[in-house]
Amino acid sequence: MARALISEKMKRCGTAKKCVPDDSFEHILTIVLVYRYTMINSRGVILVLTYARSDLLNELFESIKRLTDNEKVSIVVVRQIGIDSVGETLNNWKELIEILVETDGSAGSAAENISKNRLAGYAVSFDSLGADWVLAVEDDVLLAPDTVLFTKCMFEKYQSHRNFRAINLGSRLSRSESGATTYCLTRFGMYGQPSVLPRSTWQRMRRLGIIKLARSGHWDAAMEAFVKTGFCVAPNNSRYIDRG
Repeated sequence: MARALISEKMKRCGTAKKCVPDDSFEHILTIVLVYRYTMINSRGVILVLTYARSDLLNELFESIKRLTDNEKVSIVVVRQIGIDSVGETLNNWKELIEILVETDGSAGSAAENISKNRLAGYAVSFDSLGADWVLAVEDDVLLAPDTVLFTKCMFEKYQSHRNFRAINLGSRLSRSESGATTYCLTRFGMYGQPSVLPRSTWQRMRRLGIIKLARSGHWDAAMEAFVKTGFCVAPNNSRYIDRG
């Protein structure tokens, strides 16, 4: 039933693709609501993962609203249902949201639910929307206004490099004037949040079986060894504040 609804809604929005072509995600997805479907130009997605923190979620969306170039990026939300106030907050921001994915929290342990919710969001973003990159963020984060601008610049610079794995948006360096316009290349795993996964990395991890492995436990542990075979880009001034 849910898959039929998803497919029909996507058809009405201009594509015949199903939101989640990988059947292994069926047991956690309950519904996808398509508010609007544009996906123009940059083909980037901000993936918001949320469960219980409605006040922080509202502040995250306030920071998303202030992003430069945000009109060129789609927003996908994965919500694990259970807290009514989170649903109310999302309804207040529905004009910004392209797709809302709701999961029922039946994927197992808390760690398994967190991993599978993230993977479901990646699958919708890459496999259905055709995103070139996905910036994943949990609801307790605030994004700097130039986060998307930095992401687009780094993606365009390194997307054709065979060892480019991801963009980490944080930094341990003290904030400085020079750090606002500089960055570094590191051999490091992806940050839990926020980080940017390019389409090429997602596709290679699928082929190597890493995505399948990640569904059974921790996303971080599953992908870290592969990400370290290449490099990540990171700003010298952090582009986020983590309040979790």
